[in-house]
Amino acid sequence: MTSRMTFAPRSLAAAALATLFVLGLAAPAAAREAARGPDQHQRDDARDAKKKARKEQADKRAQARQREDGQRQAQAERQRQAADARRDSARREAAQRDQQARRHAQDARQAAERRQSQRRDAQARERAEARQQQAQRRQADARRDQHARAQQERAQQERAHQERAQQERAQREQARRADQRRDAERRQRERVADQRADDRRDANERAERRQRLSDRERDQRIAQQRHRNEEYRRYLEVRRAAERDRYARLQHQRRMQQYRYQQEYYRRLRTMQARWNAQQYDYYRDPYYWTPASYRYHRDGRYYQVNRYAADLLQQAIRYGYQEGYRSGRADRLDGWAPSYRGSFAYQDAIYGYRGYYVSRSEYAHYFREGFRRGYEDGYHTRYQYGRYDDGNYSILQAVLSVILNLQNI
Repeated sequence: MTSRMTFAPRSLAAAALATLFVLGLAAPAAAREAARGPDQHQRDDARDAKKKARKEQADKRAQARQREDGQRQAQAERQRQAADARRDSARREAAQRDQQARRHAQDARQAAERRQSQRRDAQARERAEARQQQAQRRQADARRDQHARAQQERAQQERAHQERAQQERAQREQARRADQRRDAERRQRERVADQRADDRRDANERAERRQRLSDRERDQRIAQQRHRNEEYRRYLEVRRAAERDRYARLQHQRRMQQYRYQQEYYRRLRTMQARWNAQQYDYYRDPYYWTPASYRYHRDGRYYQVNRYAADLLQQAIRYGYQEGYRSGRADRLDGWAPSYRGSFAYQDAIYGYRGYYVSRSEYAHYFREGFRRGYEDGYHTRYQYGRYDDGNYSILQAVLSVILNLQNI
């Protein structure tokens, strides 16, 4: 670019000098032209023509030189441009090489930094893994120590449990032996009492045979019994609806143990009644109706006289009441229900074991409920204050039964 700017002023200066030279030559020639003649003019014209030709040739040579100079200058300019282009290309290549070198250096630095960062990360991971392994070892050691302590504690607890179990077994064995002694003594007392009762019963039977009721009194008893039996059958018809209501109420209260007990109670009661219904009952063959009273008992400020068949039935009411009360109380305890023997339908019904003979339903229900209340308390509180358990059966103590009924020989 600089060489092109230099070449333009030089060409202009050369053209200006040539013009001045031509003007300088033409001015004297014009003055001389005015003083010369025709020949001279011809010679001058010839000379001028030659000059003009020489001038044209000079102009042509000058133009040719100018063209050559221009070509040389253009060629030089092209050469300079080519050189500039080469230099620019070289500079660009150098800049690219520098840029590539810088990029390579930067990549190398970045790679080095990445490798260094990776080494640091690897070292950090190794240190973290080492710390974690150390912590795991400490935790494993702590777990082993804890396990060892737990095993020692379990061993101590097992030894203590075994010692307590041995003590409890020894205590249970002592209690069992004491219960056996008490049971043996009680059975002995009961055998003596039963023997005495049998003796009294035999004596009463002998007395009954001697004091047999008349036919009129027998017929009065039979008529009374027929009335009781009819009233009892009407009651059975009425209570069937109460049975269904009782089932629904227990299911609503979610008392499943009491519900199962109630089902078992009705099943046993229906089985007992079906067995009775299958039998043919003959009033005139039952000794109850001609056997005179041989016992008396006191209730509600009055004395009642009964023969041994009615007395046995009242004792049976107490025994059955205790059994059913124990089962009902145990069911309420398993259900987590508050104790309430009066809420049991068996207590309200109070006819289990009653066939409708010998005593009134209200009299039987009274003594059934007396036994039921005591059995319920024993069953709910898991104890045997009023009775005992023998071979799968719950039975009231004879001493308690005697206190409840208190039969006296007449």
